Amino acid sequence: MISALIHAAIRRRKVVLGVAAVLSVFGLFTYLNLPRESNPDIPVPFVSIQVPYPGVSPEDAERLLVRPLETELQSLEGLKEMNGVAVQNAAMIYLEFDVSFDVDKVLQDVRAKVDMARGRFPPDAEEPIISENNVNDNPFIGIMMYGAAPERTMYQAARELQDRLETLPGVLRTDLGGGREEVLEVTIDPARMQAANVSASELAQVIGRNNQLIPAGNLRTKDTEFAVKIPGVVEKPDDILALPIKRNGDRLITVGDIGQVRRTFKDPGRITRFNGQPTFSIDVVKRSGANILESVKQVRAAVAEEQKRWPETIQVAYTFDESEFIERSLSILESGLIIATILV
Repeated sequence: MISALIHAAIRRRKVVLGVAAVLSVFGLFTYLNLPRESNPDIPVPFVSIQVPYPGVSPEDAERLLVRPLETELQSLEGLKEMNGVAVQNAAMIYLEFDVSFDVDKVLQDVRAKVDMARGRFPPDAEEPIISENNVNDNPFIGIMMYGAAPERTMYQAARELQDRLETLPGVLRTDLGGGREEVLEVTIDPARMQAANVSASELAQVIGRNNQLIPAGNLRTKDTEFAVKIPGVVEKPDDILALPIKRNGDRLITVGDIGQVRRTFKDPGRITRFNGQPTFSIDVVKRSGANILESVKQVRAAVAEEQKRWPETIQVAYTFDESEFIERSLSILESGLIIATILV
């Protein structure tokens, strides 16, 4: 049997060589387009939603946050299971979909449903956080920004770079570390505050009421429905200084009459250093199924493009670049295949 096959292949050697050449071309094309990873990429059909709400009890979180979300999310296409968890200061929803789910479509549908549910959230509830679960949830490259530039300049550059990286097709998310969140700090003159007969609680209520997005219900059209909110978020110091507190006779007392506002930073929750210097770090996590080698090239290209707009005092370095390990592994594999082909 085997002897007959060998003789047939020898008699039709041109056909055999042609088939081998075609298969080799297709094999090379497939190899060049395969995703390169150090670990297998396993798609996980899970999506989580977290809604922070400082000060809320588990009972109130279930009533005010979990139930509106469950009402909207239960109609999602392909939803297999939904679990809601209410804890102190937050509420979480965990969604499981069919294994054949389309992650981009699912995330789009989830965001739309969450936006509809937010119209029934309390005003003090924070922005919902929607996360795509991924087995390979570790960063594939880290970006370190350091130098002698002012902290505010570096923070602004890091935020802009973070937004740019999250638009790349192979990037799932980015985590910014080492940066302190910028805030507006109101400094009150006790003497002027007492003269205007304004209490600390009145001042806090005025600022809190005027720094939030106010739900205005849902707007229905012929084809769709979406939530409407009235913007009322403080964006610059003058917005706070102009806030009215109370009327004292014919005079309207504002925040600017009893205090001052300045930009500052929150106390750091984590300190990041690189080569002994204060650093802003950006950890980049890849999207499921993305090619790490191609994603690293896109990340480095985006950083190089953004760096052209930065002052020369901001320097950039890369850490734990996973593509370097993959390239070394591929080089060993390719050399082994070439040697085996020559020997055979």
